[in-house]
Amino acid sequence: MHYKKIWGGLAVGCGLLIGGYLVGVYHYQTHFLPQTVVLKTNIGQKSIAQAAKLLAQGQDQRQLTLTDQKQTVAKATAAQLGLTTNFKPALQQLKHKQNSWAWPFKLSTASAATAKVANVINDQQLQAYCQQLAAKENPNRTVATDDAVTFDQTGKVVVTHNNQGNQISATALAKNLRQQLLDGGQQVALADSYEKPDFGVGTPKFDALKNRMEALVNDQHVVQIGTKKVKLTADQLLQTVQLTDHDMVATHYGVATLVQTLSANYNQSGTWHKFHSTHDGEVKVYGGLYGEHVDQTKTVKQLQTAIANGKGFTQKAAMTSSGTHVTGVHSIGNTYVEVDLKQQKEYYYRNGKLVLHSDIVSGDPTTGGTTPAGVYYIRSKQQGAVLRGQNNDGSAYASPVNYWMPIDDTGVGLHDSSWQPTYGGTWYIGHGSHGCINNPPSFIAKLYPKLKVGTPVVIYDKAQAKQL
Repeated sequence: MHYKKIWGGLAVGCGLLIGGYLVGVYHYQTHFLPQTVVLKTNIGQKSIAQAAKLLAQGQDQRQLTLTDQKQTVAKATAAQLGLTTNFKPALQQLKHKQNSWAWPFKLSTASAATAKVANVINDQQLQAYCQQLAAKENPNRTVATDDAVTFDQTGKVVVTHNNQGNQISATALAKNLRQQLLDGGQQVALADSYEKPDFGVGTPKFDALKNRMEALVNDQHVVQIGTKKVKLTADQLLQTVQLTDHDMVATHYGVATLVQTLSANYNQSGTWHKFHSTHDGEVKVYGGLYGEHVDQTKTVKQLQTAIANGKGFTQKAAMTSSGTHVTGVHSIGNTYVEVDLKQQKEYYYRNGKLVLHSDIVSGDPTTGGTTPAGVYYIRSKQQGAVLRGQNNDGSAYASPVNYWMPIDDTGVGLHDSSWQPTYGGTWYIGHGSHGCINNPPSFIAKLYPKLKVGTPVVIYDKAQAKQL
């Protein structure tokens, strides 16, 4: 019996709780949940009509003061600024979003929240007021001027703040006033609504340019030429750029000058080549067309874009090759033809081993026909050619040859010369060619099929070479 009373009491208690909860749910179907706050006014437990009346009280007389430098510039009522006194539509929307089943969790102030209501401000009316105020005030105010960002003499990025101005931005003012209206504020500082410069600290374009400039002098910028990686200095990079129209551009002249310098230092063609001569050992030979070199036109275009971006990069220089080059600076490999002008000898090495050699006749120095020293390459091959040109007296010549292999772009090459009675020694002085290498017919008949287009040809003149 005792247990029946207990269970009966619990049932009654639960019934009362459930009943009370359902009464609350029913009540909050038409009333706002406890601690609902709108425009700093607690409308909890109020019906829509009651809440609308409460919110409207005093709103038509509510006034906002606009100040600048602690001086009052204008005053406006909330109604003038577009705040409605008819809150019913907005409250109906708010009530529709309310979850009346959650009313027990809204009973404490700890769970109170500021409700957001929509459509209580006429934004067109607010914007019109702000535009009228700005039009009235701005003629007597200072226009904001753009900030500046430059490089100083040390390459450091320097920001100069120019006149910030105090003209009013109607858009910014409308945004600030709107927030104050919703927050129940009474005062707005115009300084928060000043026109900002189009190009100033904090604007996307200014900050982007500043970041590019800082990256240019701080990041690592590398140009890879063949296997050599050249790290560009900040000074080199600064010589390539120009600041204009709020932008940093890499000028064609600046980048071309940089590429010319890099080419002069790292090109293989037209420079010194290490070479093991047959007669004199390790030497350096200067000049010629053979080797890998920077394609300056393409490389300038590549670097103009990369440098203007500012960010660090490793840019491979565009390269062109003359001859079958070997990777590495100043290298001709171990398969080549050597012509020793002093010894009047010609050698063909393949994979480092001497395969063929012969006496030759080079250009005649007494008539200005000295064969040009340097490292060249077999540019093409032709059988049954006729070599044409002019003699020193102006007369034309046409010399038929069986084998012709030009090595430069001026007409110098290797060929047979059936008209030469002898080879080697000093015969070339007074009897030499216009610059070509005269080969004995029987020797070049063996050499011709062994040479490939691109094979290096070293014209070695001991008087011009450097001994190592």
